[in-house]
Parts: sequence; C-alpha cells; structure tokens
Amino acid sequence: MKVAKLLDISPAGKKCIGMEGCIKEGAEALDETGDENVLDLGLIGAGTRVEHYEMAGYMTAIALAQRIGAKNAADLLQESLAEERNADQKLRSIAADLLKEASIDEHTLAKASV
Repeated sequence: MKVAKLLDISPAGKKCIGMEGCIKEGAEALDETGDENVLDLGLIGAGTRVEHYEMAGYMTAIALAQRIGAKNAADLLQESLAEERNADQKLRSIAADLLKEASIDEHTLAKASV
C-alpha cells in the first residue's frame, strides 16, 4: 500500500494460481502421516516455495520501480524483499536441523510429499 501511495496508483492484481497451489500443497501436507520431522520438512518446503514466489514478485517490482526512477518505492520494496529473504533463511535453518534428526530411508521418502 505504501508503494502504491508513493506512485499514486491503486493497488490491483489478480489471483496467483501458482501461489494458491503452494498454499494448497502445504495444507494437504497437514493431513499426512509418518515421521514428524519428515512431515515438517514437507511443510517447510511448501513455505519455502511461497517465500520464493514472493521474492520473485518483489525483485520484479524493484526492477520496475528502478526503471521508472521511483527510488523511494524501490527502497521500500527492497525492505520487503529483505524480510522475505530472512524468512527463507530461517526456514532453511530449521530444515537443516530437522534433516539431522529425521529418520529417513527410501521407504519414508517414497511416502513423503516433500
């Protein structure tokens, strides 16, 4: 909203089917059974995909803001991108810890929707 106000535009957009799919996939993972760490890794994978969609959107918006010389808007978008990158890094860190603890074998991986 702040960026739209800076640019004197009305924020608009359309539904992102890809993002919706990532969220749906994460929700479906909640119904899975099995090794808790492996299931958590599946949820983290879904969350990571959401973060990456968001980061891609911010990077595109930053490039467009820079192209039109809207430095203040680009700076705000950079802050949001940094937040998304931090969230992604936290998810990676949690996933690394879970991987150390998970009891994973071929059978477990075949059943998992990671």
